Amino acid sequence: MIKEFALDPALLLHWAKNERDFREFFREYGRGTPRHISSFPKKKFSKLRSYLIEKIDSLESEHSKLRYTEMVQALADGLACRSCEIPTTSNWVDLVQIENQIDPFDTILSSSEINLESALTLDNMYSSELWNLPSQLNIKRTQEDFLKHLDSFVKTTTNNLVFIDAFCYQSRALDLISNLINLLEQRKLKENTVKVQIFYRKNSNSKDVRYVKSQILANIKTNLNIDIQINELQLSSGQDVFHNRYILNDCGGILLPYGFDLSDQECETDEAIILSKENYDKRWGQFIENLKFELVDQY
Repeated sequence: MIKEFALDPALLLHWAKNERDFREFFREYGRGTPRHISSFPKKKFSKLRSYLIEKIDSLESEHSKLRYTEMVQALADGLACRSCEIPTTSNWVDLVQIENQIDPFDTILSSSEINLESALTLDNMYSSELWNLPSQLNIKRTQEDFLKHLDSFVKTTTNNLVFIDAFCYQSRALDLISNLINLLEQRKLKENTVKVQIFYRKNSNSKDVRYVKSQILANIKTNLNIDIQINELQLSSGQDVFHNRYILNDCGGILLPYGFDLSDQECETDEAIILSKENYDKRWGQFIENLKFELVDQY
């Protein structure tokens, strides 16, 4: 649903030359969209930024240079980081094909044709399902469908993976969450320790945070480089409601109205909706940056 795009720097330079392409870049790529730009050929945004800014002198007008700089800076939001630090003296098209053999991209968007099924150019991207990605899906409330549609999103995780669901202490929800955590084994940036946080709401039936953590630890792979934290919250007057269910990571977020407690009935469906940048920022702020709910217990 949210896919990693390897983006040819030549296209950023091309888009900087006119206002229409510049505006389309902000509408169609990055946080709040289904298309998240890869950090390739670098590992961190700071190094990617330096690599891209070196190319700015090929632009003639000051307006183009300003637009290019703004697009490069915008890559920091929703950047899909991966484990690569490649010398960039070679041609980008050659480099991306080598990297794709090591760890395939969902899509490669290039200024010239590449003989790969996952590769697109400006000439053919608008007619391709690789580019025309939905921002909202109707999915079956089954493990198979949830894992199928959320796997590429989980694999873009860099430092944080967050599950928010008032009732995700229930056994079927914990089973799904465990399986989603296991997808971190295939994430693009493998060196960092991922902090996995789970938030649920205290009520008469809610489980102890230690029980919830033990259930997850019993069902996840032992080789994952993760740190798990379970949080039980309580609502107070004057606070926002804690109702909708979300999965968030460093790149973006997805709203799941029915949540993680699946029925595994083929006839039942739920929506998966990509959060806008504004809604992502709000939920990230409420739960991660500055918790806005009363913390009852944590483990």
